[in-house]
Amino acid sequence: MDNLSIHLSSLQLGEKTVPVSIHGQFGRGDRVWVQGSSGAGKSTLVKLLLRFRPSEGIAVNGVPLADYSLKSLRSRVEYVSQNVPIIKGTLRDNLFLGLPYSSAVEKRMTQDPLLASVFANKTMDSEISEGAGNLSGGEKQKIAMARVLYKEGIDVLILDEITSGIDEKTARQIYQRAVDKMQRGILFVISHTDLCKDYTTRTIQLSAQAQP
Repeated sequence: MDNLSIHLSSLQLGEKTVPVSIHGQFGRGDRVWVQGSSGAGKSTLVKLLLRFRPSEGIAVNGVPLADYSLKSLRSRVEYVSQNVPIIKGTLRDNLFLGLPYSSAVEKRMTQDPLLASVFANKTMDSEISEGAGNLSGGEKQKIAMARVLYKEGIDVLILDEITSGIDEKTARQIYQRAVDKMQRGILFVISHTDLCKDYTTRTIQLSAQAQP
């Protein structure tokens, strides 16, 4: 995926239409901060990249998004939200959720600075309780990021309020690793704080009000 073009004049939020003016072309190395008030359509915009709903006005390498199969599209676009899927099982089960198991990757994970706080009091065999009660919010977000960092073939990474409710040190660590991962891809960051401005190079501003 060399370039992604977005030309949208409206977004559909439930039964309401939100007028917008989004026109831009994004390429490898772009890091985009998607800004806007609550309800302006930030998450809706980036979810269009995964074709969670039909959309005209978005093209990849000059080809309309609708012409790509869902399988091929979703294998190249990764979406991470603040609601991290955590399953009842071992830490290993959770870190490799959606990833093929590899003993070499497991070793790298145990030595990864991003996961140092997770492994400070757990091993790969540690059981994660129902509802992830024995993981902090920051630890859950680090697990989510680890899944991304050790996944191959990602062209677009979307972080949707992933640092909401966690400390600044952890947030900066996550943003920096995302930037490093996506040096040859496109990174979209949705955040209501300006912390991510240090890690992004472009912005999309959504400020329209919903209309019937």
